Amino acid sequence: MTAPVVTTDPEATLAESARLMHEHGVKRLPVIDGDGKLVGIVSRKDLLKIFLRADRDILRDVVHDVVDRTLWMGPEEAGLRVDVTQGIVRFEGKVDRRRAIRILVGLAWGIDGVVGVDNALSYRIDDEMIPTGYVSPSEVKRSS
Repeated sequence: MTAPVVTTDPEATLAESARLMHEHGVKRLPVIDGDGKLVGIVSRKDLLKIFLRADRDILRDVVHDVVDRTLWMGPEEAGLRVDVTQGIVRFEGKVDRRRAIRILVGLAWGIDGVVGVDNALSYRIDDEMIPTGYVSPSEVKRSS
């Protein structure tokens, strides 16, 4: 065991624990409660489990948690195809708005087990080019 002992607390996220293990070059991380008592041990195997999910499970989560909740419709209705192979999510098709692409890709990265996102989406409307603070022509005439 290395000295001083590198530990974590029960409230730490998996990402925080993984970062600690990497920074200190340790394979196991004791989990210590507020009283200084050992309540568990996090191992590399524990951290890798979230990346060892079946593609069908990842696909289900991407479709339900990302596509359905973001676009409020199923992939087919949205003109979108989603596939997952070896943890890599592939989006194909055309969505209504450009901004939806960035949101879909970002949320897909947040799904446990996703190791990559392949974005082959296009869009109908470039809503990122719409200027903010738009003033209508009638408002311009009133202010003159």
